[in-house]
Amino acid sequence: MDIILFILGAIVVISIHELGHFLMLKLCGFNVEEISIGIGPKLILFKHKDTKYSLRLIPIGGYVASPELDANYEIMGQSIRIFNFKKMLCYLAGPFFSLVLAIILIFASGNILGLRVEKIYNQQLLEQGIEKDYRLRSINGNRVFRISDIEILLNSDKVNILTFSKNNNDRLYVEYYADNSDYTPTIKDVYFYEQTFKEKFLAVRYTIRDLIKIVIESIGELITGKTSVIEDISNPYSNYIFKKNMNFTYNFNVFLVITAVFSWGVSFFNLLPIIGFDGFRCIYTLIPIIINRKLTLIERVIICCISILFSIWVIF
Repeated sequence: MDIILFILGAIVVISIHELGHFLMLKLCGFNVEEISIGIGPKLILFKHKDTKYSLRLIPIGGYVASPELDANYEIMGQSIRIFNFKKMLCYLAGPFFSLVLAIILIFASGNILGLRVEKIYNQQLLEQGIEKDYRLRSINGNRVFRISDIEILLNSDKVNILTFSKNNNDRLYVEYYADNSDYTPTIKDVYFYEQTFKEKFLAVRYTIRDLIKIVIESIGELITGKTSVIEDISNPYSNYIFKKNMNFTYNFNVFLVITAVFSWGVSFFNLLPIIGFDGFRCIYTLIPIIINRKLTLIERVIICCISILFSIWVIF
């Protein structure tokens, strides 16, 4: 099941990423010879007008081929700066579309993923309707993402407001008093309310903030050598296998959120100045914009060498 999920998620993420490049190329008036999803042998190939569309065997990566993006392309009828600015927009469009996809998927999921309740030990919680499969969403208005957050967010000297959810649209508010002397909670009031559009929007904002933390932590681990780009983006579903005892809605929302994380990662890591990544191509086109001339062969070699050294340092 993991393999199927990975392939499906990868195809969606790669397709949207390459669609961004494709649409910007068309918008800039550039020619598109081929758009490919995946790498390796062709599984599907057809041609529409002057563009070939292909789906390849290995769902990792993809490309959009355009003669205008070739480094040796002769610029005709426009300045070097304008031409390279258009090229840079084409390179940035892919990561931008990946970012937009991540936000859309987070919003579509309803951001329901909190700490899932497996078993209730406290009788008062049971009496107030908290049962298995409820998810603890927040404590005193602060989102809960990890078990360690509970200890950090709970106040022992005042009433805590715990927010639970079960069916995506409903929230269950519980007033909870954490008495550290005997660890006996007191439930004072419970009520439901319908999730509003504003709350869904805020949920997306909080999740994006958490994704930013993930990216920052990933960059820190890349620098310290604790992980690699390959490990970070190769299989984001490894710890989120579908469970047979979970309902379809829960599993589908898990898939949406993890695919969003994958798309977010593709957007961010593609902007790194690594050869083959959009970040490297942006630098390669930004320099001619600044100096207002084409790069010489020596300058190209120097840029490539610096990028290769950076790539080796980051990836491995």
